[in-house]
Amino acid sequence: MSGVELEAAVAAMGRVAPSPDTVRLPLAEALGRTLAEDLVARADHPGVDVAAMDGYACRLADADLEEGRTLPTLRLVGASYAGSPFAGEVGPGEAVAIATGAAIPAGADAIVVLEATEREGDEVVLHEPATPRHVRRRGEDLRRGVTALAAGGVLDAPRIGLAAALGHDRVALARTPVVGVLVTGGEVASARGELRPGDVFDSNGPLIAALLRALGAEPIDLGRVEDDADALRDALDRASDAALIVTTGGASVGRYDLVRKGMGRTAAERFEAIRVRPGGPALLGDHAGTPWLGLPGTPVAVAVVGTVLLGAWAHAALGRAGPSPFARREVAICDGPVRGVPSKTALWLARTWTDLDGRRRVAMLPRQGSSRIEALAWADALVVVPPGPTLESGSRAEVLPFAAPWPAPDAPGRA
Repeated sequence: MSGVELEAAVAAMGRVAPSPDTVRLPLAEALGRTLAEDLVARADHPGVDVAAMDGYACRLADADLEEGRTLPTLRLVGASYAGSPFAGEVGPGEAVAIATGAAIPAGADAIVVLEATEREGDEVVLHEPATPRHVRRRGEDLRRGVTALAAGGVLDAPRIGLAAALGHDRVALARTPVVGVLVTGGEVASARGELRPGDVFDSNGPLIAALLRALGAEPIDLGRVEDDADALRDALDRASDAALIVTTGGASVGRYDLVRKGMGRTAAERFEAIRVRPGGPALLGDHAGTPWLGLPGTPVAVAVVGTVLLGAWAHAALGRAGPSPFARREVAICDGPVRGVPSKTALWLARTWTDLDGRRRVAMLPRQGSSRIEALAWADALVVVPPGPTLESGSRAEVLPFAAPWPAPDAPGRA
């Protein structure tokens, strides 16, 4: 069971993803969804010349400070507010009170800020010259027809605000792909039940479901099955509408590892194992034509390998822009040694931070193992170690953001 390289497994997961489907929804339902079309500005922004500051709009020729000239007193002839512009024209020696965001009146081409003036009845005394710098020109931010949000990006709150400002109230989004999740093993118990000797609570099912939702997919719970081939097959048959099946457990080569025995091998994209630690027994095949990813049964392996492989699958299934998340690894400096594994890529739970010199640093969490679940609470990244020797302290390492961490109980890497 030599397996494929991790990069090859990541690539295979991207290739078995379905082509993205789209759905058009209101912006109110678009948070966290992937944009499936370019969004262009439907109008210039701003639509007219507007004031960038509260003050008075006037003619630069009347309120500029030339050599040997004193600032004039201007005559107030009206006001311009957002939604209620001044209808007339500013003439020589005149000014219009103006609010931030209000349209610049005809004839005016400069603004003197409010703090640099005094109002005396219908006259405005200037203490500083007016300037055109406080005028935002039409289309200065965006011109009509310009693409402001490209397809493949994820809509967060600021980008939803931008989409609305562009004039869009409904947008095309990648349809949420459905993934069937099945937990195998006679020792796996519900949190509502009593544990028999040797039983464990099911953490893999909730972990995978949460990971899929965070990636933008919709998990469908196929339940838990004991080590029985017929029960496994019946559960898998319930995933007929899924774009992917994910199972945990049964992926090794023992007597009761029924996932490995029952997985179809007819798909063009498949692998029997991955040269990675933890999570090496992971395998890819199919069930009745649906891609099937078999993950190990140990929670840390599920979290680590699941993050990488499902991240690649969801990225492709949603049509997200740019390379797969695993290809966007960042660089950090090792704060202490980070263990290497001969002939395998190592993915260790790690903690990252920025030191006083502004450098990103990483420390491998201690006491790691594929079943040591407590380490999941403290990690905020995976540190990726190529096959071979240990990375020494001070070496450069690649890191992949993993999860938002809880506060560390001690110094980084010394929990």
